[in-house]
Amino acid sequence: MDSLIDEAWRLYVETSDPCVVRPSIPILYFGDRERYVASPLKVITVALNPSRHEFPVHDRFQRFRPAAGIDPGRLDASGRDAYLAALNAYFRHEPYVSWFGWFEHVLRGAGASYFDGEDSTALHTDLCSPLATDPTWSKLDAQHDQFVAGGMALWHRLVENLVPDVIVISVARRYLDHIAYTHRDGWQLLTTIPRRDETKRPYQAWAQRSRLIGGKPTLLVFGPAAQQPFATLTIESRQSVGRALREFFHAG
Repeated sequence: MDSLIDEAWRLYVETSDPCVVRPSIPILYFGDRERYVASPLKVITVALNPSRHEFPVHDRFQRFRPAAGIDPGRLDASGRDAYLAALNAYFRHEPYVSWFGWFEHVLRGAGASYFDGEDSTALHTDLCSPLATDPTWSKLDAQHDQFVAGGMALWHRLVENLVPDVIVISVARRYLDHIAYTHRDGWQLLTTIPRRDETKRPYQAWAQRSRLIGGKPTLLVFGPAAQQPFATLTIESRQSVGRALREFFHAG
């Protein structure tokens, strides 16, 4: 884990683009990794990069208080410990619930949660970069390239370290091609959810069984995102995606 932490901070220190929120920290993952490791079902969720709202202007380290004193240029053992403490405590101290709630409903349907109360504790990760940006990712345009090479390589290394049983992805479909574990012909329809407006196409979530680079079997679940993950679905519909996920996983 130390090498992953060091790489995340290297990206933060060496990226000079003013769109990176500063002061801040690179977010390798969100959630309690120790509880995740001990979970009967290891689930990670995936979006693109952290929101600028993780670092409010009035108090940049409001959500990551243990990391406030880290010197980015001199990350030693105590700094790494403080950094991990900040990541692991995220969902216990003023998390950005209005965003993570969209994923949380899917997780609850699958018997997992970012929070206490379920048998399995999930973590959140970001595919493109561990760095929060302002403007948001969708408005960066030509700046994407400077983030994705290092960010995606780091994400894949992180996933190999976390060895998840299930990876729940809600991004624009084009990003699936950047995930090493996905195969275009491997997707199976997981569930179809009709719209209240029958003139609109139903929502479809997809799944495929794959393997991590290290050989560990993993289930990939994809649902298209809007402004937020699974955002065009009701709470009950998001929970139904989670239930379908759980049934598909155990059927294999």
